[in-house]
Amino acid sequence: MKLGKFFALVVLTAACNDPDNTPLSNSNNTSNNTTNNTSNNMSNNTTNNTSNNTATNACATCTDSEVCFEDVCCTPETVCGAGQCGTVTDGCGATIDCGVCCTADNFAEVCPSRPCEVVTACDENQECVYEPVTCGGSACVCAGATCTDTEIRDCRDPGALVCPADFCDPSPSMVDNKIIYANTCIEPDGAICDFSNLCAQGACSGSTCVEAECGPCNLGFWECAPMTTNATCYGIPLSAADLASTNCNDSSANSTFIYLDHLAGTDAADSGSRAQPYESFDLAVAAAKQRGAKGVIVRSGLTLSSTVVLENGISLYGGFSGAPNWKYDGGTLNVNVTATDANGNVVAVIAHDITERTVLYRVNIHAGDAITQKSSSYGVHALNAAGLVLQEVAVQAGNGAPGNDGLMGSFGAGGGNGGDGGYGGSPGSAGENPSCPDANGAPGGAGGAVGLQAGAPGENTFYVAGGAGGGPDQSGEPGRSYGAMATAGANGAGGTHLYELLTNFYVPTGDGESGMVGADGFGGSGGGGSGSSRLYGWEYAGGGGGGGAAGGCGGAGGTAGLAGGGSFGVFASTSTGLQIIDSNVSSGDAGNGGAGGVGGAGGGVGTFGDGAYNAVAKSGGNGGEAVAGGTGGAGGGGSGGATYAIFCNDTQIVNSGSTLAHGASGDGGVSTGFAGEKGPEGDTLNCE
Repeated sequence: MKLGKFFALVVLTAACNDPDNTPLSNSNNTSNNTTNNTSNNMSNNTTNNTSNNTATNACATCTDSEVCFEDVCCTPETVCGAGQCGTVTDGCGATIDCGVCCTADNFAEVCPSRPCEVVTACDENQECVYEPVTCGGSACVCAGATCTDTEIRDCRDPGALVCPADFCDPSPSMVDNKIIYANTCIEPDGAICDFSNLCAQGACSGSTCVEAECGPCNLGFWECAPMTTNATCYGIPLSAADLASTNCNDSSANSTFIYLDHLAGTDAADSGSRAQPYESFDLAVAAAKQRGAKGVIVRSGLTLSSTVVLENGISLYGGFSGAPNWKYDGGTLNVNVTATDANGNVVAVIAHDITERTVLYRVNIHAGDAITQKSSSYGVHALNAAGLVLQEVAVQAGNGAPGNDGLMGSFGAGGGNGGDGGYGGSPGSAGENPSCPDANGAPGGAGGAVGLQAGAPGENTFYVAGGAGGGPDQSGEPGRSYGAMATAGANGAGGTHLYELLTNFYVPTGDGESGMVGADGFGGSGGGGSGSSRLYGWEYAGGGGGGGAAGGCGGAGGTAGLAGGGSFGVFASTSTGLQIIDSNVSSGDAGNGGAGGVGGAGGGVGTFGDGAYNAVAKSGGNGGEAVAGGTGGAGGGGSGGATYAIFCNDTQIVNSGSTLAHGASGDGGVSTGFAGEKGPEGDTLNCE
């Protein structure tokens, strides 16, 4: 805002006809007419004609709005520009008056008065800063596109109910040739309670605007249709029968509602009214049950951390402002449960045997993640709950727990060593494996007795023959080995998604199968004894054959991975008629199946016994080599858990305007054998 935007008196001092800028008077023109004309025309004829013609020609084309300045036509500024104050140049050699500059010390005196505005300061451009006049605690503004300087301005707060309305009256008057606006606050005759901003109806009570009642016991709220003045009353959801029997006298023993305010309530025996609500949730519900009330009205912001067990016929209504007004405020009652039950499940709300209409209204329900293996998370667990109504409720189940991983199979026992043959002809002993005798080795054969006797053959195992004994003065043959590896155990099957309903809770049974034990290894047969010898008339007994080594036992199979737990926003069993209205129901991620255990390694082998030499270097045969036990089979992976926003068993639900979402189903457990199956997922299961 400029101060004094006035046309300035412009003082023009330049004269185009006189090079000395001295105005010529009439007397000079008269008395010196002859002399000057003569001298100018004669002595300065050439010079003066040139200069006069130049100046005259430069400004000869100036318009009426221009002046000749420095031998050019110049248009002077006549109006002060933005931020200009004091004396400023007009651009053509003169000045204009732009009024007094606005400062922090003088703005109250120098700034012009305005209708229904008050000057508050000067800005950085030295212009006046104005704000609307305040009446009745609210700023006064022009209600229409424009207002005249004499029209009153509306001062109603657009977000509140004001009764009666306040206005600013400019009331202009002329003081010292200046317009001064009185800007008085008034309450016009006939002011009415204006509910147009809420589209509701009401009446004035003194200076307070009283909204028309809405809903049972005035517990509803008004909502406007966009771009209209039509209002709709939304009351708490009651059945027609409950509406007909509603008793709003909260001081009566037969009051329909009990009131709960965790911030301003008290748990005295006579609590439960609007003026004296309960403080504790459990006591409020108990009082409702004892007094035959139909519901508990809950102040917004209350959070319950323990599982809520609903009482048949007693509704819970969240979303209210609390004592003393108990108006709908759009908030919620919150249930946030992380603790597990005896079976490891997390259940936020239990609704069992709900046969009468029981409403959860404006409630946020959250169940935490299940932790115990194979356990599940439930937002609402409903059983025989045909009367349950979830309206404007948000349900979020947590994640299901994973199944446990299988264990690695134990290693097979190792086989024992075969004994060495004796120099005097005694046979080597068999290697043994007490854990799996079928993998024992066989003893060696005895050496031949003196007198050029043949050695005895080594003993057989179940699978291979012993080494042949040597003839007189001959070495025995070594024992034999089976020659093939022991068979590994079969891998266990991966789990497929299966479940049982035990006490109407989801119990996954899609565990994998354990791997099979590996086959036992094979023992070596005994080496044959050498025949006796004669040298230079001396007799020597044959050397004994070495004992066969024992094989290892088969490794144990890896154990199975277990199935993962589930996640269910609403789990409903035998509850046909259950209603879900204008709500959001979501499940979390299901648990992954456990990994199958790795099979144990087969037991290692013993060493074979050496055959003995006699004095003429004829030896018994060495014992046979053994075969290690087979590796155990891998356990199968467990199946992944299921996740559904709504899981139904023998139930048909009524879903109206609700949004459903599900998490990810559990992955099947991995295995070096067979992995488990991925679990199922969906918004609903068997609910139609």
